[in-house]
Amino acid sequence: GQACLVHCMEAFASGDTSLVACARQVDQMLSVCGTLQKLAAAGSPRLSDMAKVALAICDDCEKECRKHADHHATCKACAEACKTCGEACRSA
Repeated sequence: GQACLVHCMEAFASGDTSLVACARQVDQMLSVCGTLQKLAAAGSPRLSDMAKVALAICDDCEKECRKHADHHATCKACAEACKTCGEACRSA
């Protein structure tokens, strides 16, 4: 996700705004997954609640990144990571 966000920023710097929606989704995903990691590490009783939110955000991020996956390796990698996280959240 971090690599994808940096890639989007680099595209913006060169004047390419085609990845705006991707950057927005990745930014949200990173925030939610960071919180999910903290709750998991703490053994929070609210982990399953947060996993439901993270699942939705990861699904959204995966869908957006898939739009660019054929042209940008970082978007493809992010989409795959979101798919993996979503699968883990489904089982939480």
